Amino acid sequence: MVSMCEWDESPLAIQHAIVDWDGQDRGIALAGDRGVGKTMGMALMMVGLAGAELDFSFENAHTLFKLFQTFTDEARERQKMLTGCGHLFIDDLGTEYAKDWNLGEFYELVNRRELLRLPTTITSNLSIDFWEQQGLQWSRIIDRLRGQAMDWIEIGGKSMRAQ
Repeated sequence: MVSMCEWDESPLAIQHAIVDWDGQDRGIALAGDRGVGKTMGMALMMVGLAGAELDFSFENAHTLFKLFQTFTDEARERQKMLTGCGHLFIDDLGTEYAKDWNLGEFYELVNRRELLRLPTTITSNLSIDFWEQQGLQWSRIIDRLRGQAMDWIEIGGKSMRAQ
Protein backbone atom coordinates (compact mmCIF):
# COMPACT_ATOMS: atom_id res chain seq x y z
CA MET A 1 0.00 0.00 0.00
CA VAL A 2 1.26 3.49 -0.85
CA SER A 3 -0.26 6.41 1.02
CA MET A 4 0.43 10.11 0.63
CA CYS A 5 0.35 12.88 3.20
CA GLU A 6 1.46 16.50 3.41
CA TRP A 7 3.99 18.01 5.81
CA ASP A 8 1.35 19.26 8.24
CA GLU A 9 0.04 15.71 8.43
CA SER A 10 3.38 13.86 8.45
CA PRO A 11 3.71 13.28 12.22
CA LEU A 12 0.11 12.04 12.24
CA ALA A 13 0.71 9.78 9.22
CA ILE A 14 3.81 8.30 10.83
CA GLN A 15 1.91 7.83 14.09
CA HIS A 16 -0.96 6.06 12.28
CA ALA A 17 1.53 3.81 10.51
CA ILE A 18 3.06 2.61 13.77
CA VAL A 19 0.05 2.58 16.11
CA ASP A 20 -0.70 -1.10 15.51
CA TRP A 21 2.84 -1.95 14.47
CA ASP A 22 4.68 -4.35 16.74
CA GLY A 23 7.84 -4.58 14.64
CA GLN A 24 7.76 -8.33 14.37
CA ASP A 25 6.01 -9.08 11.11
CA ARG A 26 6.34 -6.17 8.69
CA GLY A 27 8.42 -3.20 7.76
CA ILE A 28 7.48 0.33 6.80
CA ALA A 29 8.98 2.65 4.17
CA LEU A 30 8.94 6.37 4.83
CA ALA A 31 9.70 8.43 1.72
CA GLY A 32 9.80 12.19 1.21
CA ASP A 33 11.97 15.27 1.03
CA ARG A 34 14.72 16.05 3.53
CA GLY A 35 13.52 17.10 6.96
CA VAL A 36 9.91 15.88 6.84
CA GLY A 37 10.32 13.48 9.78
CA LYS A 38 11.26 10.12 8.25
CA THR A 39 14.25 9.40 10.48
CA MET A 40 12.36 10.70 13.51
CA GLY A 41 9.57 8.22 12.77
CA MET A 42 12.12 5.43 12.40
CA ALA A 43 13.68 6.39 15.74
CA LEU A 44 10.28 6.17 17.43
CA MET A 45 9.85 2.66 16.04
CA MET A 46 13.25 1.63 17.41
CA VAL A 47 12.39 3.07 20.84
CA GLY A 48 9.24 0.93 20.82
CA LEU A 49 11.22 -2.21 19.94
CA ALA A 50 13.85 -1.47 22.59
CA GLY A 51 11.12 -0.98 25.20
CA ALA A 52 9.67 -4.37 24.27
CA GLU A 53 13.18 -5.87 24.38
CA LEU A 54 12.96 -6.98 20.74
CA ASP A 55 16.06 -7.49 18.57
CA PHE A 56 16.82 -4.85 15.91
CA SER A 57 19.69 -3.15 14.13
CA PHE A 58 20.11 0.29 12.51
CA GLU A 59 22.27 1.11 9.50
CA ASN A 60 22.66 4.18 7.34
CA ALA A 61 22.43 3.10 3.67
CA HIS A 62 25.74 4.75 2.80
CA THR A 63 27.52 2.88 5.60
CA LEU A 64 25.76 -0.37 4.71
CA PHE A 65 26.91 -0.23 1.09
CA LYS A 66 30.48 0.52 2.25
CA LEU A 67 30.26 -2.60 4.44
CA PHE A 68 29.55 -4.65 1.31
CA GLN A 69 32.89 -3.48 -0.10
CA THR A 70 34.84 -4.55 2.99
CA PHE A 71 36.28 -8.05 2.84
CA THR A 72 37.23 -8.78 6.43
CA ASP A 73 36.01 -11.36 8.93
CA GLU A 74 34.49 -8.55 10.98
CA ALA A 75 32.53 -7.26 7.96
CA ARG A 76 31.27 -10.76 7.15
CA GLU A 77 30.12 -11.21 10.76
CA ARG A 78 28.34 -7.84 10.63
CA GLN A 79 26.57 -8.86 7.41
CA LYS A 80 25.46 -12.15 9.03
CA MET A 81 24.13 -10.23 12.02
CA LEU A 82 22.18 -7.84 9.76
CA THR A 83 20.73 -10.78 7.82
CA GLY A 84 19.39 -12.46 10.95
CA CYS A 85 18.49 -9.59 13.29
CA GLY A 86 14.84 -9.36 14.30
CA HIS A 87 14.19 -6.05 12.52
CA LEU A 88 16.55 -4.11 10.26
CA PHE A 89 16.26 -0.34 9.91
CA ILE A 90 17.98 1.26 6.90
CA ASP A 91 18.07 5.06 6.87
CA ASP A 92 18.53 7.28 3.79
CA LEU A 93 18.28 4.69 1.03
CA GLY A 94 19.45 6.57 -2.04
CA THR A 95 22.52 8.18 -0.45
CA GLU A 96 24.66 5.11 -1.08
CA TYR A 97 27.16 4.73 -3.87
CA ALA A 98 25.75 1.64 -5.57
CA LYS A 99 27.86 -0.39 -7.96
CA ASP A 100 26.92 -3.77 -9.41
CA TRP A 101 28.85 -5.60 -6.68
CA ASN A 102 27.45 -3.92 -3.59
CA LEU A 103 23.98 -3.64 -5.15
CA GLY A 104 24.07 -7.42 -5.62
CA GLU A 105 25.06 -7.82 -1.97
CA PHE A 106 22.20 -5.54 -0.91
CA TYR A 107 19.79 -7.65 -2.98
CA GLU A 108 21.09 -10.78 -1.23
CA LEU A 109 20.57 -9.18 2.19
CA VAL A 110 16.99 -8.13 1.38
CA ASN A 111 16.22 -11.47 -0.30
CA ARG A 112 17.53 -13.53 2.64
CA ARG A 113 15.56 -11.42 5.08
CA GLU A 114 12.40 -11.94 3.03
CA LEU A 115 12.96 -15.70 2.94
CA LEU A 116 13.46 -15.67 6.72
CA ARG A 117 10.33 -13.49 7.05
CA LEU A 118 12.26 -10.79 8.91
CA PRO A 119 10.99 -7.21 8.56
CA THR A 120 13.02 -4.34 7.13
CA THR A 121 12.13 -0.65 7.51
CA ILE A 122 13.63 2.02 5.26
CA THR A 123 13.64 5.78 4.82
CA SER A 124 14.42 7.49 1.52
CA ASN A 125 14.25 10.90 -0.10
CA LEU A 126 13.18 9.09 -3.27
CA SER A 127 9.70 7.85 -4.16
CA ILE A 128 8.70 4.26 -4.83
CA ASP A 129 8.10 5.24 -8.48
CA PHE A 130 11.73 6.36 -8.72
CA TRP A 131 13.02 3.09 -7.28
CA GLU A 132 10.87 0.95 -9.55
CA GLN A 133 12.34 2.72 -12.61
CA GLN A 134 16.00 2.16 -11.64
CA GLY A 135 16.51 -1.06 -13.54
CA LEU A 136 16.03 -4.76 -12.93
CA GLN A 137 18.19 -5.08 -9.81
CA TRP A 138 16.46 -2.23 -7.93
CA SER A 139 13.08 -3.45 -9.15
CA ARG A 140 13.83 -6.88 -7.65
CA ILE A 141 14.93 -5.30 -4.36
CA ILE A 142 11.80 -3.15 -4.10
CA ASP A 143 9.62 -6.15 -4.96
CA ARG A 144 11.15 -8.11 -2.08
CA LEU A 145 10.77 -5.22 0.34
CA ARG A 146 7.11 -4.95 -0.65
CA GLY A 147 6.82 -8.71 -0.17
CA GLN A 148 7.50 -8.16 3.52
CA ALA A 149 4.02 -6.56 3.79
CA MET A 150 5.66 -3.16 3.91
CA ASP A 151 3.51 -0.03 4.05
CA TRP A 152 4.94 2.76 1.89
CA ILE A 153 4.20 6.22 3.21
CA GLU A 154 5.20 9.12 0.96
CA ILE A 155 5.36 12.40 2.88
CA GLY A 156 5.16 15.68 1.01
CA GLY A 157 5.85 19.18 2.25
CA LYS A 158 8.68 21.34 3.47
CA SER A 159 11.57 20.54 5.77
CA MET A 160 10.86 20.97 9.47
CA ARG A 161 14.52 22.00 9.82
CA ALA A 162 13.95 25.09 7.68
CA GLN A 163 11.39 26.47 10.14
